[in-house]
Amino acid sequence: MEKFIRRIVGFRTNTRSKIIVALIYYGYCIFKIPSQSIVTSVISFALPFIFFAFAKHGEAQKKEKAIKSGTFTESIKSTKPNEPIVLTKLLKRTVIASIVVLLGFGMISNSAQKKQDIAYATEQKAIAVKQAKTDAIAKKVADDKALAERR
Repeated sequence: MEKFIRRIVGFRTNTRSKIIVALIYYGYCIFKIPSQSIVTSVISFALPFIFFAFAKHGEAQKKEKAIKSGTFTESIKSTKPNEPIVLTKLLKRTVIASIVVLLGFGMISNSAQKKQDIAYATEQKAIAVKQAKTDAIAKKVADDKALAERR
């Protein structure tokens, strides 16, 4: 499981701030699943991977150009190794529960939005029918008036 998590954008460096941002982003994506299409949901999950793949490709090209021109100097960073991410049973259960709760809130939000949309559409339809009746009455009055003037 740790190997899998190490490949997810936001968890690769094991930096707390990046993990928090990634959790917020992925949580938002999970929350929006019920109100989006499958394609949109997959794209929203894939965007960080696509973005950082292009960024990594650009860095590799710059490094290759620097090596060819002879101006490449590799800096050695002296950093302490990151502690591995340890997923305890409690953390795994918390993550699963969070996903379920976010999906539930997303579904509730989506159903509330659908109810509002239906109410708005019904209201607009009633307004259109009322306007059509008013227009029909006005046209009939105008036709009657025009007919009376001809006589």
